[in-house]
Amino acid sequence: MAGPSINTRLVIAGSLWTALALVVAGFALTGLFRQYVESDFEATLADQMEEILELVEVAPGGGIGLSRHPVDPRFNRLHSGWYWQTMVAGGGEFSRSLSGATLSAPELIQLEHYIAFESRDQRGMALHGIAQYFVFPGSTNTLGIVVTGPAQAFEGSVEDFASTLAVVLIVLGLGLVFGLVAQVRFGLRPLSRLRATLADIRAGRASRLIGNYPADLKPLADELNALIDHNRDLIEGARHEAGDLAHSLKTPLTVLTNLGDHLEGEAGQVLRRQTAALAASVEWHVSRTRATGRRRSGSSQAPLAPVVDGLCRMLERSYEERGIVITRSPGDGLVFDGETQDLEEMLGNLLDNACKWSRRRVEVSTERNGDRLRLAVEDDGPGIPEAQLAEVLERGRRLDPSVPGSGLGLSIVHQVAALYGGALALSPSPLGGLAATLDLPAA
Repeated sequence: MAGPSINTRLVIAGSLWTALALVVAGFALTGLFRQYVESDFEATLADQMEEILELVEVAPGGGIGLSRHPVDPRFNRLHSGWYWQTMVAGGGEFSRSLSGATLSAPELIQLEHYIAFESRDQRGMALHGIAQYFVFPGSTNTLGIVVTGPAQAFEGSVEDFASTLAVVLIVLGLGLVFGLVAQVRFGLRPLSRLRATLADIRAGRASRLIGNYPADLKPLADELNALIDHNRDLIEGARHEAGDLAHSLKTPLTVLTNLGDHLEGEAGQVLRRQTAALAASVEWHVSRTRATGRRRSGSSQAPLAPVVDGLCRMLERSYEERGIVITRSPGDGLVFDGETQDLEEMLGNLLDNACKWSRRRVEVSTERNGDRLRLAVEDDGPGIPEAQLAEVLERGRRLDPSVPGSGLGLSIVHQVAALYGGALALSPSPLGGLAATLDLPAA
């Protein structure tokens, strides 16, 4: 089972890192914004504290009090969250909004600078405030001032900012992922081109990897070309060896055949039968090896019309005594994406088989469907029972031993067609005999 593609791996990994970075950035930006609005809120509270300081009066006896209360109306609305309170020995004052309650002053209040704190009022409202102690000339008492405001006053801004930021980051993330996908596809395009070229080589449409590849892929392309050349040399060597084997066996087989013709009785029959089987087996293996070598060694194209016409004329002359008539469609303009020799071998075997079994009539039809060719050979012979159609494609299988032949013709056609990614289908013909249909690649 194949795992995820490199493209998928890179996109998933990049998307996860992008999402993680955006989440971290979102929290960081929200935190920075919170610090900013808190500082701004505390600056507002500090202004209120400064106003209260300006209202402080020191009595002749050293007592400390306010000449009047701050005029900000927010400090007059009950339970508004905007509160102020002074703390001094002997008592203190507080805003009307506290409604007689007091604020819990934080510990460790300093003289040098205010401290910020979080608290809640008597109704549970969250408060954010500042507190500081002050010393005034002419008084030995220390005055503490506490000023608060509702935390929601800036928390709402933080929430609005976080919501808007989330939308922006999501849109940004989608844009980054889209850009990442485009970048990965662009970066892996040479690999896709390499894969497509290898597919063309495997299909016989190309012989080598050509084109300019990136520096990190060029060594791979060079190694693959070297492997292809080595494989081609091995196949060519196998083809030559197959030809040499056939040539070297030809003379001994001829001698054995002649010897069988001169022997009488059962020994002669056995020798002739075994010699014919051996010759047919050698021919089958040699044909298959040559076809494989041609298919793997490169690409070629074969026009259908001259091959069909030439084979039909030759077989009409061969079966002239039986009065076999072969009708065919022209097939003009149709081209087989393969070797002419292979097309002749496949179509020749089918036509010879049809003529051998037909009574008088054989039909050849050709057509193109997209990037595929369909070649059908039909006869008006006795046909083959449907239950036995698959058997005749087996090597050496003969349904009627009384008819001359090796039983290898249809098997060879089936094997050669498969080498081109094609197929041979057998079915009953409307003429009454067998219909053999070839499916092959079109050029």
